[in-house]
Amino acid sequence: MSEKVLVIGGAGFIGSHTVDVLIEEGFNVTILDNLSERVHRGELPDYLNSKAQLVVGDVRNKEELALCLKDVSYVYNFAAYQDYMTDFSSFFSTNSVGTALLYEVIVNERIPIKKVIIASSQFVQGEGVYKNKAGKLFYPGPRPKTDLDNGLWDHYEKKGEKLDWEWTSENYSNPTNSYSISKHSQELISLNLGRQYEIPTVVLRYSIVQGSRQSFFNTYSGACRIFCIHYEKDIPPVIYEDGMMCRDFVNINDAVKANLLVLKIDEANWKILNIGGGKSYSILEFSSEVAKCFGKTHIEPKLPGQYRLGDTRNACSDISKIRALGWEPKNSITESILDYIDYMKNRKIPDSLIEDSIKSMINSGVVRKAKV
Repeated sequence: MSEKVLVIGGAGFIGSHTVDVLIEEGFNVTILDNLSERVHRGELPDYLNSKAQLVVGDVRNKEELALCLKDVSYVYNFAAYQDYMTDFSSFFSTNSVGTALLYEVIVNERIPIKKVIIASSQFVQGEGVYKNKAGKLFYPGPRPKTDLDNGLWDHYEKKGEKLDWEWTSENYSNPTNSYSISKHSQELISLNLGRQYEIPTVVLRYSIVQGSRQSFFNTYSGACRIFCIHYEKDIPPVIYEDGMMCRDFVNINDAVKANLLVLKIDEANWKILNIGGGKSYSILEFSSEVAKCFGKTHIEPKLPGQYRLGDTRNACSDISKIRALGWEPKNSITESILDYIDYMKNRKIPDSLIEDSIKSMINSGVVRKAKV
């Protein structure tokens, strides 16, 4: 009899792709997902694997969670509240409390779970690590609002010299907004309760994962989604700050291979592992690649001097630890973009989606404009 895996948030982007591979590997898969209005608009996604059992419920509901955990050997927790709005408590309700409840049920019901895999985020690293020209390391906090208002986007030494960003390892954490703080608390909850109650646990800090099935409706996240929708509709994308902030992007297929690897090997237990692309791109570079994929390089992005309060300047993750376990990112950003473009075909994307998203962020004070 095949082993049973519970995938919490398995109807979502990373979760659904992971479900597909688990079923291919011969596992018996149950999905627990609340089909959030923000992500799915209350509809059952057409890509959902028919061989998985779907339970429409919430990770914060103890009875539903206990029912889904019956006879389960492995758990993936992809359930997440991810956005950039000011409903701060929502992040902790899903990301922190939901994770604590997962371990509570496992412990109190004495469920012999073989492993729990928790989805975290590279943004737990906050602004990450920097160095000056002499090689001295710096660990900056959030950029001062006064700097952002004056169009000073980078991190600086006191004498005014710009600092250079470093690839940041799993050893460093300094979350700066509600989402990343809640994900950091999720890491602490899972690793500490897991150790205390001998439940093998792995935490994966994903960089920006790109590819098909990413929701069209999230207000904030997903550079690929944001730029693809703009170019598909022949609308110049708005790029914040000066567009030179750097990110690393990882293809969904590579991320799923990492998900499966850590399930199978004990060497991953009790570790936080960065899952990234291994190569940095500025946001302007990424936008340009999307334009090329659409054949619309004549549409120039706009740089109106706006910024998003709480954004990190640079976010690039050192993936040495997961590489040492045998994983390597294989797919380029171009493959991720083309995959998403193909996913967009024959899907209805509301014409007002972009305008509505920008308005909501401006009205909430998330998007602001520099004075210079």
